[in-house]
Amino acid sequence: MAKSKNDYLTVSTYNAILHRQLQRDMNQLLIKDKLPVNITEMYLMVLILESQPISQRRASTTLAVDEGLMTRMVKHLTSLGLIHKEAAVRDRRVKELTLTEDGEKLLDYALAQFNKWWE
Repeated sequence: MAKSKNDYLTVSTYNAILHRQLQRDMNQLLIKDKLPVNITEMYLMVLILESQPISQRRASTTLAVDEGLMTRMVKHLTSLGLIHKEAAVRDRRVKELTLTEDGEKLLDYALAQFNKWWE
């Protein structure tokens, strides 16, 4: 049991290190290209692209970020014109997120840069 616990901790530690390294490298690419978003906002935009419309609460849960951070990201991305936030037709309390045309363009460009980084 102790051996498997240590193996789990080792794998978890390496996974966390790789994740932080990826985030740092991706944020550096975004800064280098003078893109106005960070990697967490990019994750949100990809999620919206794949699931649109998606509720703000579901996006928060899916990305495992607290609702305060999600609110700040949504405000930032809407102020840049990259996403659109609208009350759902069925329940006006639910806020649905979709990408704008500018958001799709930025996402296409950024993902192409990430793919070059992987090569």
